[in-house]
Amino acid sequence: MCYNASYDAERAFKKAIRDELNPDVRADLERKHEEWKQKNPDIFTETPASIKKDQRFFTSAFEHDAFPIAYFEGSKQFGFMQWGLVPRWCRSEDKALKLWNQCINARSETMFEKPSFKASSLDRRCVIYMTGFFEYHHQGSKRIPFFIQDSEADTMLVGGLWEEATIVSKVWRTFTIVTVPANDKMSLIHNNPKNPNRMPLILRPDQVDEWINPTQPGNKPAMDRLKSDLILPYPSDGLKYTSVAQLQGKAGVGDSEKAHEVHAYPELDILV
Repeated sequence: MCYNASYDAERAFKKAIRDELNPDVRADLERKHEEWKQKNPDIFTETPASIKKDQRFFTSAFEHDAFPIAYFEGSKQFGFMQWGLVPRWCRSEDKALKLWNQCINARSETMFEKPSFKASSLDRRCVIYMTGFFEYHHQGSKRIPFFIQDSEADTMLVGGLWEEATIVSKVWRTFTIVTVPANDKMSLIHNNPKNPNRMPLILRPDQVDEWINPTQPGNKPAMDRLKSDLILPYPSDGLKYTSVAQLQGKAGVGDSEKAHEVHAYPELDILV
């Protein structure tokens, strides 16, 4: 499961531009970045980071924040979509709000068959730009939160699915995070008895284009390659695992820089 994460839109733009090899796509990204900065001048002011619109240190999927996303729509695109996928066949607002909360994650093992994800699994895959995600380690009656980051980069590339649905004349652009079996260290952390040993699908920069490019129905070689080469647990040593302070509740640090700071738990029964 992945229900909590953080993002920084400015970092996401910079990483997307830095990683892009196609000069035309890079030029388009740079143009969009400049337009975005003009619309969001607070990122260059003394406004506290915790209330900037471009950055969240901690957010829940059920808040449905808009994350920076790379996706394919005629050509490679970069924009913002809200967390919680609403399938394009949905037409009722009541149904959309229900699905919004139910489609936070998509299991890689079943996403090609489930009605909510089947179509988008083929031609509407996306990459979500995060600074990291949070998972809880269950120890007795306690839940100890961990913040997981890329060990070498300030932005993590997470595989997902996206959709565009029109509901009561309003366009909803939404995404879900694809989850895979956990690596060894994530298995120690993510021990939720209801759904243990899961983690988001994390991609390398050189895998982004292949992931977001559509797959034609019946193209077995392309499907086999997705499953064998891309839909895999990220290596344990490619991530950094930090125990952090309680995030929610009366004593929770919430959406603040403290959500990323090391917090030691003497009673912690695992070593990662």
